[in-house]
Amino acid sequence: MSHLKPAHEAFCRAYVANPNATSAARSAGYSVDHAHQQGYRLMRRATILRRIAELRAEQAERECLAPGALLAKLETAFHAALKKDQPAAAARVVEAQAKLAALFTKADPKGTADAALSATRNALNSMAKQLGLPAPRFDAM
Repeated sequence: MSHLKPAHEAFCRAYVANPNATSAARSAGYSVDHAHQQGYRLMRRATILRRIAELRAEQAERECLAPGALLAKLETAFHAALKKDQPAAAARVVEAQAKLAALFTKADPKGTADAALSATRNALNSMAKQLGLPAPRFDAM
């Protein structure tokens, strides 16, 4: 957590949500009449810029690099490949999902990666169905 004033912290969080300094200043409680000048002034402070960078990194970790987000992106790519009749691309996506699921399982031995494995199995079943193949067996997995 930062050591910024509450209004500065509010500005940083608002700016990360909507990267417009004037709008962020208004959201942080600065007067509408002076929000433009306050936003400009705050965006020139190193402490503010560092905090915005920290918040963006946290957001990226939470939204872009989380296991669920990565698998969702792959699932979207998988369905796009099937829709475009590109079974080789779909197979590569499934391979990537399987690798991610294995990484999640190794990184989390408590078994909370079951959702990742389930998503991979669902993708394999869907691909087999689309290609007219029998459903895969998961005994050895």
